[in-house]
Amino acid sequence: MKKLFYTTALCLLTSAFTFAQTNLVTNPGFETVTDGVPDDWTNLSTTLTIGINTDTVYAGTNSLRVSTTDYAGEYVVTYAPVSAGETYNLSAWCNLQSYTGTSSSRTRMGLVYTYVDENGNTLDAAGNILSGDITNTNLGSTSIAAMTSATNTWQQLSLTTSEVTPSNAAYIVLALSASRVTAYFDSVSVTVASSAGISEETTTSASTELSVRTESGDLVVTTEAGNTIEVYSVVGAKIQSKVAEDGETVISGLPKGQVLIVRSGNAAVKVVL
Repeated sequence: MKKLFYTTALCLLTSAFTFAQTNLVTNPGFETVTDGVPDDWTNLSTTLTIGINTDTVYAGTNSLRVSTTDYAGEYVVTYAPVSAGETYNLSAWCNLQSYTGTSSSRTRMGLVYTYVDENGNTLDAAGNILSGDITNTNLGSTSIAAMTSATNTWQQLSLTTSEVTPSNAAYIVLALSASRVTAYFDSVSVTVASSAGISEETTTSASTELSVRTESGDLVVTTEAGNTIEVYSVVGAKIQSKVAEDGETVISGLPKGQVLIVRSGNAAVKVVL
């Protein structure tokens, strides 16, 4: 199957990619509260105590205080809308005040995510329905970013989804995780991990012409012979570089099922293998 992508010059102001910064979390700083509970957040555990705090904050006037002595992962979750084929950057500012027992993999605060469809069914990375609605026990099978030491200072935890969003996913469920800790969360975000301004549509400017298509798991790139073609991940890591040949240049050995950025000169195209 062939997919064709084309652009005629995208001006890049820096050598690094600039990423979209629209936060998809509705109440990221816990500033909107009803009856002491932050709007658009759900506590999935009966052993996790949550509350609004106004003394220890990273930004704004509120943070979320969480406390639990349970060693199992306890979660407070929010839902953010997603689009098929995208990857997402997830982050939160965290302040681990204290923990019980010893600092270990079971003593931490962190970020976990999963996907749900429009009916609320939990999905795996391929879009298969798992065990129904989100609960405290069917969340946490994906990547986790964690803090395990009490520092009493604000630190940012972040991760990028390791797969493109399934086609039937309606929301990503971002969970703030706590195990045997008293801690604070603030300034939570979910943003698209694609380069801002890089599009599969034709753009108009003045120089490099670049067309890209996918074929049998490879990229087939057409640009002026001698131009350097670079392939990046959505977080800006260079995966491969090649000098363009006359006609078409085939680039093989790239990761499948991921969003990639193909760049040549001042033109760039976003593709999914």
